[in-house]
Order: sequence, then structure tokens, then C-alpha cells
Amino acid sequence: MAAVKEDLSCSICLDPCTDPVSLPCEHRFCRPCISYELDTQKSSEVYFCPKCRTQFKERPPMLHKKMRMSVEQIVPCTYCDAPAPAQKTCLHCDASLCGKHLTKHSTAPEHVLIEPTAFPEKRKCTEHRQLLNHYCTEDDAFICLLCYVAGDHNGHEVMSLNVNSAEKGKEYLIPIIKNLRKERHKTEDQIRRLKAQQAAQGKKTDDCRKRVVSQIQHIKKDLEKLQSKVLNEVYTQKKKASGSIFERRNKLEMQNQELSKKIDHVEKLFKISDPLTFIKSVLGTDLIGIFNVEHGQISGDVFDETPISEMLHKELLQFSDGLNKQMLKDAFPKMKKSEITLDIKTAHCKINITDDLRSAIYTEKRQTRDIGLERFRSHHVLSECSFSSGNHYWEVEVKGKQCSIGIAYNNMDRKSTRHDSRIGYNQRSWGLGVDTNLSVWHNNVKTQISTDSPVRSFGIFLEYEVGRLSFYQLCDPTRHLHTFTATFTDPLNAAFYVNEGSEITILK
Repeated sequence: MAAVKEDLSCSICLDPCTDPVSLPCEHRFCRPCISYELDTQKSSEVYFCPKCRTQFKERPPMLHKKMRMSVEQIVPCTYCDAPAPAQKTCLHCDASLCGKHLTKHSTAPEHVLIEPTAFPEKRKCTEHRQLLNHYCTEDDAFICLLCYVAGDHNGHEVMSLNVNSAEKGKEYLIPIIKNLRKERHKTEDQIRRLKAQQAAQGKKTDDCRKRVVSQIQHIKKDLEKLQSKVLNEVYTQKKKASGSIFERRNKLEMQNQELSKKIDHVEKLFKISDPLTFIKSVLGTDLIGIFNVEHGQISGDVFDETPISEMLHKELLQFSDGLNKQMLKDAFPKMKKSEITLDIKTAHCKINITDDLRSAIYTEKRQTRDIGLERFRSHHVLSECSFSSGNHYWEVEVKGKQCSIGIAYNNMDRKSTRHDSRIGYNQRSWGLGVDTNLSVWHNNVKTQISTDSPVRSFGIFLEYEVGRLSFYQLCDPTRHLHTFTATFTDPLNAAFYVNEGSEITILK
């Protein structure tokens, strides 16, 4: 029986299999369960059985396999000598009937026929052995007629279990099943979207892996070129030092040979016994030249690592600078500018909005505008468009001081003039403050940004689903300033704070 139960169960959800299939390792699963599991494994490019962990080089086929019939599901006919499956069970007779005996069975009302069961006693009262044909709503219990008339449930509110009560119950179930189907439809729709998102994430992962491999290979090639260049300089320095030593050594070896000849000549003088011949030979020999041999420095030129170190340092700095430029060059073309314009309905009355809706300029003269629910009482203005998904990039040029640029939820408080209503000074906004120095703000927490560039043009990159907001300074090369990470829950707008003597322009 345990083997049968195991054969009928899905190894993932552990429930009886629906639309049962098996993998080549012969482990059984529900088709939806194993399909979802294999879809999940697709991004890792490794497929395996969730039960035995057997790995497959490719996505394994799902083999349809009929379930073995459980012994519990086969109810034999009570009256047949040879085992025959029953079609109905009579609760009055406590007998199960095959098709043959069913035609001969009594059709009297007390002979209640139900689907075949091996345990008809479960449909009878344990005390009176009568059919359970009533339901006690007070005790939440199924009872027989005697329990209601003369038993413990006498006087309770009960419901008769007949065809009409079943029909009424079904009517009650109609709106429930409609709602359940509606919820199932929503769930299936979410599953489809999650599958599509999972497939998209898998593709993004594959593309990212390919880009990383490609970039690393390019870096390796550039480093190999740099290595070859520096090693050539090492060889040049070695050749220069070795050549000087070789020349000096040859000169000394020639001097050494000359000295050896003169020593041989002097030694021969010792062998002359005739005074006259000895004196003539001595006077004819250049003995002074023997002691005038030039003795310079023995070492010659020394191998010098200084130019090699300087060259390596210079080349590595150039390589690093080129790598940063290339990384930014690879990243920024993907940041296509979003179409961002200013919403004049939100602009403070002292902020003048140009006709193209791209510049906001602070002015002492108040503009004549309706004070609607959308308009700020502080020096802010929002973008016309809002973001609730996707990636968005825009660039802003800032003039003057005391400006802030960033993002804010579009339900940000617009009627407050308090300090905490400014971009970045609350939980509902994130901002880059542009003053004498740069700083980033969120929830009234300040992070100072060090920069020596006078450029006051900035790029803002929002990745809604990922939950990232990045600021860049558009100098040469473009410089990353800061990245916020968050979980965005509501629509966001580009947000701008413009104080006295300042203006901002959204670049086209």
C-alpha cells in the first residue's frame, strides 16, 4: 500500500498527481509542478530531478505514465463469487453491487444508492445504526432521524439532507465558485506574467554573462599588449647593460693576454746567463709598459629598473583611465533619454516655466496661477509624466545654487512649507543637492559628495523594478556620484527644487 501511495503522489507537492508525468529517472510529478521546476532551472543551464538530483545535459522530456489503480479505489461486488468492480453501494443493505446485480436491486426509497465504498458504515449513525440524513446546525454534526427525535439533538435546529437541501446548497456555492474561478484566473494570469518575467530575467542574465565574458577578454588582450610592451623595455635595458659589460670584458681579456706574453718574455730573461746578452735583452724590452695597463671600473653599466617601473606605472594609469572611459561608453548608450517635461500645474508661483516646459527659473514676481490641489507651496515642480515601471534616464543642467534634483512619489505633500517638505528631506523623495558642494539626501540623511569638477550638468537613471536611482556628473569622463537602493511602491515623478537666483533645464 505504501508503494501504491508513493506511486500516486507528486514528489514536489506531495499531493496525488494531476496529469501525472515522469522524468527519465522514473520519478513521478504533476505536469504543472515539474514544468515550473524545469522552467526555474533553465536560467542556471543545469537540469536535474528534484527528488534524486539526477542531472540532465538538456531539458528532460516529460513522459506520460498511467497511475496504478489503488487497491482502496477498487470496491468488489458483494454478491459475485469472482471479483467484479461495484458500480454502487446500498446503504440500506450494506452491500456493493456490480452492474449485473444493480439491475436486480430494489428501487424502494429506503435503499439509498451511493458511489461504491468499502466503508458504508461511515454513512450511518454510530449509536442508532440509521442513515445520517440530517445535519444539526447547532452542533455542526451529521445525525440520523432518531438522534433528532429522541436523542441528544432533540429540539436543535436541523436541516434535512434531501435532494432539495443539496440543490439549495449548490445555489449557495454558485457565487463562491464564481469568485474562486475569478481568483484562479487572476492567479493564472500572475503565473503567466511571472513566467514571462522569469524568461526575461533569464535572457538578461545570459546577455549580462556574455557581456562580462566579452569585456574581460578585451581587458585580457589589452593587458597582454601592455605586458609585451613593458617586457620589450626590460629586454632593451638588459641588452644595453649587457653590451657595456661585454665590451669592457673583451678589453680586459685582451689586456690580460698582453700581460701573459710579457710575463713569458720576462721569465725567459731569467734563463740568460751571459751578462752582455742579458743587459741587451733587458734594454730591448718595454718593462715600463708592463705597469701602465689601464684599470677602469669592473662593473660597466648597471641594469636600471627605474625607467621600467616608471613606464609600467604610466601604462597602468593610462589603461585604468581607458577602462573607465570604455565602461562608461558601454553603459551610457543604453540610457536613452526619456521625454521629460515640467508640469506647470505643480509649479510654485515663484517658479517661471518656459514655453517648451523644460526650464524652471526662480523669480521674485509671483505668477498668476490657480492654487489647486496639485500646486506646491514650497519651491518645487514635478514632471508631467510619472514612472511605475521600467528604466528611465534624463539629464539636467543647473545654474545658481540651492537647487535639488531627483524623484518623488506623486502623492508627496505639496501644501507644506516646512523644512522636511524639500526633496530628499523625507521618506517619499530622493535628491541630489547642488550648492557650493554636492550632496545626496533621503529621509533627511545627508551624504556629502566630493568633486573638483565645476560642471553642473547631471544624469539621473531610474530603474523602477530593480529599485535603483543613480546620479552621474556629466564631466569628461562621466563620473558616477551616488546610487540609492529602495523598494518603490507607488508612481514616481522627476522632482526639482529651485531656490532664489537659480534655474534648472532638462536637456534634450
